[in-house]
Amino acid sequence: MKKFIPHFIFLLVVLIWIPSALAETWDGGGADNLASTPANWTGNVVPPSYADIIFNGTSSKQCTWDLNQTYSTLTIGSGYTGAVTVQSTLILKGNYSSAGGVPVSGYPNWHERTMLVVTNAVRQAPQAYRNTYTSYTNILLPANYPAVAPLYWNVSLNQSARAHAIDMATTPCFQHDSCDGTNWATRIISYYPAAETSWIGENIAAGFSSPKEAVELLICDAPEPAADCSDDLSGSDGHRQNIMSANYKELGTGYYYYSASPYDHYWVQDFAGTDPATQPPIVAGTHMALNKQWNFWLNYYDSAAPQEVWLVIGGSPTAMTLAIGTAQSGLYTTTAATDSVCRSYHFEAVDSSGTLWRYPGTGEFRTYGINGCTEDYISN
Repeated sequence: MKKFIPHFIFLLVVLIWIPSALAETWDGGGADNLASTPANWTGNVVPPSYADIIFNGTSSKQCTWDLNQTYSTLTIGSGYTGAVTVQSTLILKGNYSSAGGVPVSGYPNWHERTMLVVTNAVRQAPQAYRNTYTSYTNILLPANYPAVAPLYWNVSLNQSARAHAIDMATTPCFQHDSCDGTNWATRIISYYPAAETSWIGENIAAGFSSPKEAVELLICDAPEPAADCSDDLSGSDGHRQNIMSANYKELGTGYYYYSASPYDHYWVQDFAGTDPATQPPIVAGTHMALNKQWNFWLNYYDSAAPQEVWLVIGGSPTAMTLAIGTAQSGLYTTTAATDSVCRSYHFEAVDSSGTLWRYPGTGEFRTYGINGCTEDYISN
């Protein structure tokens, strides 16, 4: 077992099948033939997003579809003699499989999830990330740091990393070992015993409020804040080596803010070479401000390219496109308008075999940090 401590610089999911929540049946009982008229549906309820839509032999009335929403399935039974005329956007997604991402007792928070996504973007396309999102030139050269697989989130590593961030901020100290002197590896293994027989590593950083800036501080590995980045494989790029190591498969990130501490913002990355419980193609996703726009990022990883990748925000889907990396291992992005309230969103992808995946598997992420929104996730 190798336990690697770099110099610091200042600076399980379970695969489940989720059925549609409900089904709505057209009975044509309203005065018009519009799908948006409640009286045209059994129970006088207009189908909500992701319902199953059914037309059967109980009605022959024509339906004019004027609902611009996403649904699971549309079934037209053999006894239905009417017609469905689509006048708006009708998107059918089918049932979906969970790609995980549901927070466990508050782990991870938005900062920690976003740090995971940015870290994976670097791993999946190191040179493209450097050229697209930073001003660095002398690091992550192809011969030294080729692309590697993304890291999957692990709740135990997340708990270890956040505990250390809290410890450093509140005790305070700034070091890999706990502030009371407990060895850093002992701490990680106490939270995640399975990591005792695997590669483990840790990065720490402080002083930046943005998870993207924190990751870029770590890959730069400057010997001091105003200096140039350390060269690849120079012996001073330990954080970069941890982030790009193919020996690691899981990651837990920790973040804590404490205004009475020396550096305010504290970041921890705890790595392990343990195999993830499952490896869905949507690895992680988040939102962040970038170039004065709100961007949505998703790490995708599979043996083949996806058929579709979507951001679904406020119930409306927006196609995501490959920004960097390869179609089967890369960062998909899009932008979306925001307003004065918290908005709900999730990610979807149809893999090469036609399976639909959803991240988070249940509930919705919220647009934390946008226009004062303080919510990160809601369960319904």
